[in-house]
Amino acid sequence: MTTAGRKASHKCVSSNRSIVRCVAFLLAFVSSGARASAQPVVRPASTQASPAQAQSDARMLSASPDAPVASLGWRDTLRGAVGARMPIVGALAGTGFLLQLPALIELHNTSPTQAVPWEYWRGRLAIEAIYRREVTLGARKAAFAGAFAVEHESDHSSKGHPGFVNLNSLSLRGDSTVALGIHALTVALVTRLHVLTCTTDAVTCGNYGGKGGSVTFETAMDVVFDGTFVKGYPYRFFVALHGAWLVSNELATTERRLVLDTGVALRPAAQGLYQLYFTALAGNEVGYYRMAPAVLQAGFGVRWGF
Repeated sequence: MTTAGRKASHKCVSSNRSIVRCVAFLLAFVSSGARASAQPVVRPASTQASPAQAQSDARMLSASPDAPVASLGWRDTLRGAVGARMPIVGALAGTGFLLQLPALIELHNTSPTQAVPWEYWRGRLAIEAIYRREVTLGARKAAFAGAFAVEHESDHSSKGHPGFVNLNSLSLRGDSTVALGIHALTVALVTRLHVLTCTTDAVTCGNYGGKGGSVTFETAMDVVFDGTFVKGYPYRFFVALHGAWLVSNELATTERRLVLDTGVALRPAAQGLYQLYFTALAGNEVGYYRMAPAVLQAGFGVRWGF
């Protein structure tokens, strides 16, 4: 990734005026990155899934609202996102030391009558160092990875509502993937230390100008079952579960959410991973109104990533 690219991606979350420029940059990167970093078209012809590839794919199949993928869907209202994992060192599904830059811009509405998502937006940017190894556990193949990331998110209104909320954290993540024949099961645990997080109220947080926030902790878990219908074919089915709990402390408000996604996925030749999915969320929303009371929502959508 070029120096200019890194500077452009940094601007994605630094200004409310940079939404269009941000989306354009991520679309350009996704288009070029899909060609340069394309993964294999299908799983290996052996009787077991590739655990490193399945572990990388689990990041895109994750039910987490922060998954770095491009998507368009409906969950209570219309939502659209442009996201990608930008490889800096190593391949996305590689082993050994890897360095990646996950980025996400999501736009959504609160009015169900709007035909285009635009009323609110949030931007996430992180730099993540990963070490991944493939091993053999008896007759099964497996992959284990540990990661450390520095993360930033800010959530804004495009309708002129004042203020914003901001989240800044350091995270430790552990991923375990086991091949189950031609299928794969991935379990990931994440612990975050929030060092400058303000989510109590958008106006209050906005008055700090991004320099106010509290220290608190968050824990999250992802479970992804990635199944193959027929060995040697690119059609897959998946079930993903995401849970998160952020502990309240001063300017940081408690957040609890549980998300379930299920659907089918397809990886055509050198074109990334396409998904058609159904989703259900129980708990706190993400975005500008993440401090609002818990909700229960269901929806559907399409996603793409590489």
